Amino acid sequence: MRNPVLFLLAIVLATAGLLTFFAFDSTEGQADSPANIASAFGIAEVQGHEVLVEVIVLVPEGRSANAATAAALAAQGARPFALEDVQSQEFTVTGLVWDVLPVVQNYNDSNEPAGIEGEAALISTQNMWSGAGTSAFDINYGGLTDRCPSLVDECPGQQLFDGFNDVTFLAIKGPCNARFGCTIGVTWSSSVIDEADMAITTKIAWDDTCDNVPGTLDVETVIGHENGHVVGLGHSTDPLALMFTPYSGAQCSLGADDIAGVESLYPSGSPTDTPVPTTTNTPGGPTPTPTATATATATPSSTSVIVDDISYTTNGGRAGDKHLSITISLVDGDGQAVGGASVSIDLNLDSGLYATGTGSTGGAGTITFTATNSPSGCYDVEVTDVTAAGLSWDGTFPANSFEKGAVC
Repeated sequence: MRNPVLFLLAIVLATAGLLTFFAFDSTEGQADSPANIASAFGIAEVQGHEVLVEVIVLVPEGRSANAATAAALAAQGARPFALEDVQSQEFTVTGLVWDVLPVVQNYNDSNEPAGIEGEAALISTQNMWSGAGTSAFDINYGGLTDRCPSLVDECPGQQLFDGFNDVTFLAIKGPCNARFGCTIGVTWSSSVIDEADMAITTKIAWDDTCDNVPGTLDVETVIGHENGHVVGLGHSTDPLALMFTPYSGAQCSLGADDIAGVESLYPSGSPTDTPVPTTTNTPGGPTPTPTATATATATPSSTSVIVDDISYTTNGGRAGDKHLSITISLVDGDGQAVGGASVSIDLNLDSGLYATGTGSTGGAGTITFTATNSPSGCYDVEVTDVTAAGLSWDGTFPANSFEKGAVC
């Protein structure tokens, strides 16, 4: 299984000689001389998870791009990271591929700059990425919220996964001056738990007309680029792509390479956009989401019900090992499948309770529980209850175990 990796994708203002948008004076957050753009990657750690930090920096003219990006990474608590580790040829991927669609994204307008319609800009970018080309990707607007995006470092309290994908304006940490430039946006996401949070800086001047207004950046262009990271894309080498770096001016539509990227991650017809029922997770433990799927019921022909088999498979993610699925098979005393029976299980990880689940068997006499984003380790299942109309269970089940990325 892949290591749990959080991805911090940050756009940072800086300079070197490519484009002229801003120039900085010596006052924090003010711009009045030319600047250009550089980018770099780094690795940090959050709650024991490795974090990929990507910074894009408007480097003040005459200053070192390496110094500017190093300062931006240091402000995020990151060490240097080799870019080739995360790049592919044309577009790059960040590791996030959503298993359940649509993605629901919310907006907190509490720090929105005066005169800027951030909510409208966000919704426009969601419409831009949803169904691009022939892709199945879908991202919807969930409404206004007062939550501060829980993964974003600038929010109060401990960084955590809260199950919401939130966007807001914040005073993003790090330099914002004539020496080192200024971070303008951050997007945190994970390759293990499907969640993405975004913050856009309040330290610079913004425009929301999707036009090149001197002394400003276009907020829809930047949010659209950041939502490309939410899709799961990294940066493109195609200058016509929205995911191209550096920022090349206002762009409120996707390029051909953007569309190719989202079609590659989300081919037509996949993944499912139908949520499945959840079961109860163990308090204080990880956050798997066991789910159950079933079909029509069958009529048993004996007075006993037997747990005939317990099997394991993995699925999801690029390597096909993101989630763990457990299938329970029931038969009656004559060996016939028992449908419509309620089955409850305890899923153990490394000899400790990891999650519990309850569901009903389908016509084939099977029920499949899925623990999403399950970590590596040694698993086993205890069947705690089986209830079937007119049948009795003797309380036994087959010995079972599964090694997921571990030696047990």
